Amino acid sequence: MQDGERHIPRLLAEMVAADGKVLEIEELNAEALIECFVASMTARDMTVDEARAQFLASLKAETAQADPEVLLAHFSHLPVPVKLDLFRAIWMIAICDGELHPQEERLAQRFADMIALGRPGSMAAQPGTEAEERFKKAG
Repeated sequence: MQDGERHIPRLLAEMVAADGKVLEIEELNAEALIECFVASMTARDMTVDEARAQFLASLKAETAQADPEVLLAHFSHLPVPVKLDLFRAIWMIAICDGELHPQEERLAQRFADMIALGRPGSMAAQPGTEAEERFKKAG
């Protein structure tokens, strides 16, 4: 398993807690997303139960990253399709409660900056790249 993949439950926990409140709908969405990510991981050295436990431990720790760059740096070497799936996942968690808190938006934007979404000169934003094609298909 790539280093970044091991931090996915923690990233999702950060988004769940970003607005200062942890709602059941956010937890349920995050747990469903964790199952999907674990099933698609390149190496199977983390079970769904272990990933869930890491997610719950991160929530209980209530230690939101003062500087999310430390956490986000773990994802920089993941393949672009995984980064895009993570981007969608954190947005799904951010809006599943029917509102978008500024801290949720900030975390999503920082993640987008890290994976170079929205930067005209970035490889991920270039026409014809895998990222571009995935966005076209997603609508």
